[in-house]
Amino acid sequence: MLQNYDQDSSYDNISDTQKYIIILGTSLGMKYLHSIGIVHRDLKPANILLNEKYYPLICDFSFSIKTNEKLNNFLMESWLGTPFYMAPEIADAENYSYKDDIYSFSLVVYQLITLKKCSFQFDINEIEGEENQQFLNRCHSEDPLIRPDFNEICLQFVKKSFLKAFSNIKINKVKKFFDFLLNEENDDLADTLYIYWIFLDENGSQKDKKEMMNYIKKAADEGNSNAMFFYAEKLYNGEYVKCNKKEAFKYYKNAAIKGNAEAMLKCAVMLDEGDGIDKNKEEALFCYQKASDNENTNSNTLQ
Repeated sequence: MLQNYDQDSSYDNISDTQKYIIILGTSLGMKYLHSIGIVHRDLKPANILLNEKYYPLICDFSFSIKTNEKLNNFLMESWLGTPFYMAPEIADAENYSYKDDIYSFSLVVYQLITLKKCSFQFDINEIEGEENQQFLNRCHSEDPLIRPDFNEICLQFVKKSFLKAFSNIKINKVKKFFDFLLNEENDDLADTLYIYWIFLDENGSQKDKKEMMNYIKKAADEGNSNAMFFYAEKLYNGEYVKCNKKEAFKYYKNAAIKGNAEAMLKCAVMLDEGDGIDKNKEEALFCYQKASDNENTNSNTLQ
């Protein structure tokens, strides 16, 4: 258990790569749990198991709750969890959301990066990099609306800037961890593939990126809208794959159908200009309007 290292104050024998994999793996696991409507409500080191390779497994769902509602609309009121890891809104006896898990996770991340045992001090200056400090401050914010969701956290944690919070990350070992995830039964395969691509795009070699295009295509074909748009961009520009604008349009269109406003706009421009496909002004006008509608809807949602 990760808790053993907390109790023995012996995080020192965990390598930077192992710490990073624990953080990344836990965030991927929590992203999946939230995607199927499960809020853990007691995320802490004691509830993160480690196998012989230090790959994490989230456990102890005795306080967890599952809902069929959208998590953004789901509020809870039970006073549950471990006090130190509880979000402030629970301690204040307020209704709370799935963002409680984000607050708890911020403390786990802080402890692993700084090698500090539990304390009530959260000295963000101990974290390397201004971008990382700002992001972890958001995760640890007393305002749940400021806290990101786990999808955003996963995308942030595969950035090169986040890896700089550690002294020495062995990229090949992280790749092996991703390969392990992809070879396991994985209901979140498309998203995992996409996040793996972002990791390699930020941190991998040119060879890694070329080989990864097969994965990103698979993620797109599995239904991940981000992967659809990303793969379309590579096809359109001939980056890592042979330029094929007709095929790119197909992936832009699939991403647009899933609500990607930027993909819809790309479809509109290509149809309007006959760029690699047959020109169709009428369909282009329709796509321009849909792109505008989707952007307005997303803006209203964010507000």
